[in-house]
Amino acid sequence: MSVPASHPAPSGSAASGRTVALATVIARETVLVLGFALALAVASRIVLPLGFTPVPVTAQTFVVLVGGVLLGSRRAGGGGLAYLTLGVAGVPWFATGGATLGYIAGFALAAVLVGRAAEAGRLDRRGSALGVMAGAHATIY
Repeated sequence: MSVPASHPAPSGSAASGRTVALATVIARETVLVLGFALALAVASRIVLPLGFTPVPVTAQTFVVLVGGVLLGSRRAGGGGLAYLTLGVAGVPWFATGGATLGYIAGFALAAVLVGRAAEAGRLDRRGSALGVMAGAHATIY
């Protein structure tokens, strides 16, 4: 006799173990994605004003590139989108001084591009890595 789907799996069963494993994976992925969004927020506060432009240099582009390499395209892209979405929703973490939503949307896209390059092994050679990083910067700006 089988247990109806509406009843929870008995503890210690394979289904229970899969549920715990899935919950652990979801929690880890959520922490990584939101952690990347938080890293972008912290990096927005590291500012170097330039006299010739209203847009300051922040540490965000560095975080975007490193995040793409370390987290991969999906996590880093998700973190960039979370940063954008939460900021638009009212979380006060966008850098002041003229950054536009185009720059911030570019963060997510650049993180995806760098992440995909890292996943494909295109960052193994110096020339390839420099090309990918330059392309990512161009995507942001």
